[in-house]
Parts: sequence; C-alpha cells; structure tokens
Amino acid sequence: MNIKKYLVGAGIAATMFVGASSLVFAENTATPQTTMMPQATMMSGSNDRQMVLEVGPKGNVLLRGTVNEIGANFLKVKSWGGEWMVNIPSSAQILPENATLTQYAVGDFVGVQGTVSQSALWTVDARLVRDWTAKKVIKEEREAIKKERRNNQEEIREVMKNESPKNWQGIATNINVDAKTFTLTVGGTVYTVQLVTDAKIVDKMFLSTSLTDVKEGDTVRIWGPLTDTTINAYVLRDVMITSKTTGSGN
Repeated sequence: MNIKKYLVGAGIAATMFVGASSLVFAENTATPQTTMMPQATMMSGSNDRQMVLEVGPKGNVLLRGTVNEIGANFLKVKSWGGEWMVNIPSSAQILPENATLTQYAVGDFVGVQGTVSQSALWTVDARLVRDWTAKKVIKEEREAIKKERRNNQEEIREVMKNESPKNWQGIATNINVDAKTFTLTVGGTVYTVQLVTDAKIVDKMFLSTSLTDVKEGDTVRIWGPLTDTTINAYVLRDVMITSKTTGSGN
C-alpha cells in the first residue's frame, strides 16, 4: 500500500512539474505585440493614376496627384483635399534621375514625399518629387531606341552578308550633303566616298542619323566596294555622333 501511495504521489508531482514548465515556456516564447500608431490614408482613381494622401503621426506625408502649376521651386498638385502647395528646396530629390522642374508639365501625375507644413495650410515641404508621367515617357523612349538600334544592326548585318563589302575607318572632310559625297582620309590615302541611294547612316550607337549630322573631321566607318579611289558606301557609321541617348530614370 505504501508503495502505491509513493507511486501516485510521484506521478502527481511529475504532472505538476511538466505543467509548470509548459506554462513558463509558453510565457517566454509568446510573440510580442506591436503597437501601431494611427495614420490617415486616402486613395482614389485607377491603379496607375491613383490620388493618394497618407499622413503619419509625425507629419510625414505621401501625396500623389496631378500638377496644376509649376514654379521655379514649387508645384501645385491637385489631390485629396483640393490643391496642395509643394515647396521644393534645393536639397530635395527630383526624379526621374537628372530631371529638373522645367521638364515637368501641367497635367503630369506626380508623387511627393515630405512633411506637412505647420505654418501654412495645404502645404508640403518636399524631400522627394517624382514625375510618373515623365518616367513612363522615358521608358517608352528607351524601348523605341532599343528597337531602332536592333533593326539597324540587323539591316547592316544583312548588307554584310549579301554584299561582303570591305570596310574603312578614317576622317571625313569636304562633305557635300546634296551630292551625298565626302572625302575619306585613311592614314595617308585619300578616297572619295559616294553614298548609294539607300545607304544606311547611323551614329556610334547604331541609331539612325543623316549626312547633315556628319561634321568635318569626324571619324567615320564605311562599308562598300572600292572602284579605283571611289568607295560606293552601303553603310556610313559616324562614331563621333552620340546625340541620341537612352536617358535614365527611376
């Protein structure tokens, strides 16, 4: 009988120990709770041109809307609540990259990050301004330039394949746009270059250009057959013309 009592007592003690241990473990591993500060958020419109007004407890603001007016150092933006004055100090970041306010236009859709002014109504002191319309335009221009370069390179490769022309690199002078001729000096040898009717003229980046853009003294590359001292050029590439760029942006 005593043995049974001891066994029962030991079982109860073990159960209490396990229960207490489980309680301590649960308390130690409980997920801490995070207290969220209040924030006002308002949105309206389609996903790509959605007016947004978010104001945090410390006055930080995210504003998106349409430009009504542009000044030297400010924008007036139509969004929730009406028209907002956005002050843009010299320290503010203006996007897309390398853009200035002079490149913004009335009607553009913009985003603003900054702080709500405590001294003027409906006013934001901006830290960052982004023109989403300009960003979209830049993206479209980049795609168009990539397509143009790719098409020109394919056409030039086709010429090389079909005509097997020789190529020269030298200095262009005596350019006659109407006659489509110029002088090419390669080392000490002088050639006359005659562009064929449908000659392909490209710049350093293989983007389309014209003979009027080729300047005296430019370094050029020519592809075409040679007859005596005349080159009938199928392709002219001016490696000093870089007028078109792909731009940049965020």
